[in-house]
Amino acid sequence: MFSAPPIVGIDIGTYSLQAVVANANSKELELIGCEEITLSAKIIDDQHVANVPQLTSALSQLKKRLPSGATKVLFALPDSVVINKLFSLEDDLDDQEVDFSLRQNVVNTTALSDEQLALDYKEASHQENTMTYRVFATRRNIIDSLIEASENAGLEPVIIDVQSNVIERLTRFIKYNERRPDWATVDLGNSRISINILSSISAFYNRQLTYGLNGFSLSGAMLESDDYEMGFDQEQYNDYLDGLVEQIRRELALYQSSSAVPAVQGIALYGGGAMLRDIEQKLSELLNLPVETFDPLKDLSHGQFPLKSQSLTGARFVLATGLALRGAKANA
Repeated sequence: MFSAPPIVGIDIGTYSLQAVVANANSKELELIGCEEITLSAKIIDDQHVANVPQLTSALSQLKKRLPSGATKVLFALPDSVVINKLFSLEDDLDDQEVDFSLRQNVVNTTALSDEQLALDYKEASHQENTMTYRVFATRRNIIDSLIEASENAGLEPVIIDVQSNVIERLTRFIKYNERRPDWATVDLGNSRISINILSSISAFYNRQLTYGLNGFSLSGAMLESDDYEMGFDQEQYNDYLDGLVEQIRRELALYQSSSAVPAVQGIALYGGGAMLRDIEQKLSELLNLPVETFDPLKDLSHGQFPLKSQSLTGARFVLATGLALRGAKANA
């Protein structure tokens, strides 16, 4: 019996790629490797459209570091560039009619034309003579740019998911929500932050906000790294923290006022900003909540995993880990 090739989850950041490789044959969904490519120029714009030549070059570099045969890749789009809606149709339509009707619904309720639209959907519920579909739509040029760059680099994109879906599945898979009920996981990215809450009594909650590191140099503020002291700007760091606290407070207040949900009990950080010096302690003091790093790598089975210190770097690979597990589970 032939073994299936490894699956690669790739998180495309503004100035970097993080990749995690999972063994699709392992019942434990074993992680077998990770890689990171850092770049000096932006590889995606604010609408998440890739610069195809630059992304092709970065993916080509990445491919050289991957295990042999690891060409099937998965990506995730930020929720902010994805339309996520429910539409109800009569349940006697054939597949072609369903696709046409859902496309027309999206076109009629958004600024996108049919030519601009990339669409996927799944059945959400069925009542009497009505089928309700969960529809995910985005601009076609976003999808086309990822596919073109991947194929140029000799890779095969098999799934393009939505970031909140990936984080929710990963959180449930490692049972983080059982150990930390009613905690929020917060992605501290370069241009945006993402707040995710898996409540014990309500649906998964996700909000993406336009606030991020925005050029704030991580090189001077990495946790426990004596190599980066020269560039550290304490005033700039404090300004970033003040703005971050304001954003998180506002969002948690909105979440808790919108429905009868339990109060958030703590914060788990991931992404590049989670590496900032003493950020857990500082945010805990300012928010009056426990704060820790969200590091799913320590909860999963590893093969040869080239991480010098998982406690420090695992938070940077959260989305890539979720994507790798998504693909491995689908192919197991």
